[in-house]
Amino acid sequence: MIKLVGVVRRRPEMTPEECYRAWRSEVAALAVRLPGLRGYRQNHALQGSRAWPWDGAAELWFDDVAAQKAAFASSEAAALAALEADLFAEVQWFLATEHVVMPLPGPPREGMR
Repeated sequence: MIKLVGVVRRRPEMTPEECYRAWRSEVAALAVRLPGLRGYRQNHALQGSRAWPWDGAAELWFDDVAAQKAAFASSEAAALAALEADLFAEVQWFLATEHVVMPLPGPPREGMR
């Protein structure tokens, strides 16, 4: 399995809240329709502690590079790119293989809260 990791910078005329609302609803609705997509996560930058270089990151999982290329050649990807061009000032991405160093813990077991 491979992962596409993308970082985004919102348009300067948008507030973070406006950007995140559109990202969670409009972008997500299109992204989950990409053919061959196996998983999708959005990571929104926490506001207030400092000025971050990016407003967030997205992670999209595919079985392999061929599946990712096929997804991004689809009409769904074209619609997604058009929406992202309206929403984000900049999008950069790369393909990666994930190496889990410390897995997330599972759900709490009964009596372990």
